[in-house]
Amino acid sequence: RSFIAGFEAHWGTADLKTHLNHPTPAVQLFTVLAGVFSITATDGETRQLHPGDVVQLEDVAPCKGHVTVVGDKPGYLLFAR
Repeated sequence: RSFIAGFEAHWGTADLKTHLNHPTPAVQLFTVLAGVFSITATDGETRQLHPGDVVQLEDVAPCKGHVTVVGDKPGYLLFAR
């Protein structure tokens, strides 16, 4: 199963400020199609992702999830389970 999701510029900024983590609903892969995404894990590590980057999402305990923030332009991700 796969799907494409679009996000407006600066999506997730408020969640980062309030530390509102989101756990992934399932182990899945995503590919950045457009835009720049910053993913912050529960331990505070942040990675910046660009078009072509592929990531496996797997929020494993004791992780409480992650916060995703979109850069200055809209972004698109391709998710696959």
